[in-house]
Amino acid sequence: MLDDSIKHPQQTSALPSPFFKRSDGIYLAKILKDNEEIEVWLCADISVVGDACDGSGKNWGRIIDFSDRSGASHRLFLTLADLTGAPNKVLGRLSDHGLRFNRCKAAREGILDLLNEWPTEQRFLVTNKPGWASAACDAFIMDASRIIGNPRVHFMGDTTDISTGSASCGNVDAWKAEVGLKCVGNPVLIASVSLAFCGPLLDMLCIDSFGLHLRGSSSCGKSTALNVAISVWGGPERMSSWRTTANALEPTAASMNSTLLALDELGQVSGKDAFDAAYTLGNGQGKRRANAAGRGTPPLRWRVPVLSSGEITLAEKIAESGQKTMTGQEVRIIDVAADAGKFGAFEEIHSAISPAQFAEHLKASAKNTYGLAGPIFVTKYLEKSEGWKSGLHDKVDRIAKLFLSELTEPADGPIQRVAANFALIATAGELASLWGITGWPKGAAIEAARQLFKAWVDRHLAVTNTAELVWLPKLEVFLGGAIGSGVFAADASAMQNEFGFWTDTFVFLNDLAWSKAFGPTHQTEAAKALAELGILGKDGKHFRAKIPRTLGNRERLYRLRMSLLGAEVRLQMTATESSTHHTTT
Repeated sequence: MLDDSIKHPQQTSALPSPFFKRSDGIYLAKILKDNEEIEVWLCADISVVGDACDGSGKNWGRIIDFSDRSGASHRLFLTLADLTGAPNKVLGRLSDHGLRFNRCKAAREGILDLLNEWPTEQRFLVTNKPGWASAACDAFIMDASRIIGNPRVHFMGDTTDISTGSASCGNVDAWKAEVGLKCVGNPVLIASVSLAFCGPLLDMLCIDSFGLHLRGSSSCGKSTALNVAISVWGGPERMSSWRTTANALEPTAASMNSTLLALDELGQVSGKDAFDAAYTLGNGQGKRRANAAGRGTPPLRWRVPVLSSGEITLAEKIAESGQKTMTGQEVRIIDVAADAGKFGAFEEIHSAISPAQFAEHLKASAKNTYGLAGPIFVTKYLEKSEGWKSGLHDKVDRIAKLFLSELTEPADGPIQRVAANFALIATAGELASLWGITGWPKGAAIEAARQLFKAWVDRHLAVTNTAELVWLPKLEVFLGGAIGSGVFAADASAMQNEFGFWTDTFVFLNDLAWSKAFGPTHQTEAAKALAELGILGKDGKHFRAKIPRTLGNRERLYRLRMSLLGAEVRLQMTATESSTHHTTT
């Protein structure tokens, strides 16, 4: 059904001859063979609003308006291919939507003639994607009955169980009081809600999908943050789960286009599926598949911010399958420590007697009042001038530069990209506050994004520098004591050495040596870090590589690149070889 905003946006043209209208519907004036003129009732009142096609200028058809038997309004898109074919398909669709019509052959054919010949001047865009209907960003589709902006757009997508959560409940003042204002003083909540407001900005600024992963212990408030963010666009039905495959995630992401995709509980998915899903989400489009006729269908596409939760990082989940996250995945799904606050995900619980009560109040409020803030955000944007819209990029860039200027370390590529993403989150939150939607004080969204960005940078630098600052020094200390007394130059008895041996290009260490160097609890962590630095040479997924055939039975040992070790270690090896040679001679 249509809401009042899009029932009849334009006046329809007069009926073509020989059709005419009466109070009970539309008639056809038909002349029989004996020149007798009769009137044939065709159907209840119906009108052709305009012609339409998709964004590529294909799939032409006509937009039809009518009311069903209970008086509810309907709008359908009927393709010209169907309208020029047999009546059954078109009449079947009209019947499914409640149109009353005459079943006789003359009436059935007359209805198709009417719909084909009705003159129109209006042109519509048809799309099966919610969110922004086109690159012009002048019409925003919530669902088939709610289109914000340009009314000459028709949504013909499927309304899934999830997208039905785009319905609204309550009023925005109640949402502001019971949800928005409760976020004040809580960076994780403010950033999560601000991320939800980013949805419409992605297409405006041509920015790919990205998101936040809220990582923390059980019951720390992660799911509460997801519920609060979801309420910007709709009800709790919009909550999705990580427990899916990349293929199944495609229609879910597309149905949330330009709004927010919330994925709860990363722990429920396998490492491989998490890797595939993260790649798919960041790629912004699904696979190209064949239809029943064997022809390729256009892939699903989306630009959507993602809010995720779990007790471990995305990188740790993916590592369970033996894979490694790519840099692009790590900066698109940004890890946020959601349990580092005074009360887990919360710093301020306002008047609640406990963090648990605060969380329950937020969840209940988000279930009672929802689906209002996001559409108002879109409406406010559409009211702005083109000059203001074109300056949005500059606003985001200024905030990103502000965040980067406060760092004490040089910003590498990942840091710069994450700064840009947090700057967009801050911009969206500040706009929502400026437009009176959230109730937050000026600068609250910027400060929340700044805090989370700084925490992410600290962790990023710690992980990046761990190999050079922690594990490489430990390795070189061990080698300094083991060269010549457990690690020797390779020879026929190399495998009998206590710790390992070296060749012209590599140092090979056994499990005992690795445990001695890094301790029994940090062996895998050290191997990962040294492999990322390139010092440890992996063999496929294995941290240990097979030794040269000339030295034994191809056992697997830790293989270290000689050229990347410290100069002192290499000099010590050279001296040991020289000493051994002189002793032998």
